[in-house]
Amino acid sequence: MKRKRKNKKKQGFRDARRRKKAKIRNRRLKTVDATIIWDISRRGRRMLRYLTSVFHVQKWLSACSNK
Repeated sequence: MKRKRKNKKKQGFRDARRRKKAKIRNRRLKTVDATIIWDISRRGRRMLRYLTSVFHVQKWLSACSNK
């Protein structure tokens, strides 16, 4: 028998917060052009977390253009 999860209310709150953060992250990603978004999807979640700050995006963009 599966154990009933305690503290369901908190769980929902956490879910909502995660969704909100994802929304913000997506909004930020939309501003960067498509090739980089493709790059992010290829590199996976870790890179995405690194890119959430706008500062990092700019830094990474400049690094890409230097390549």
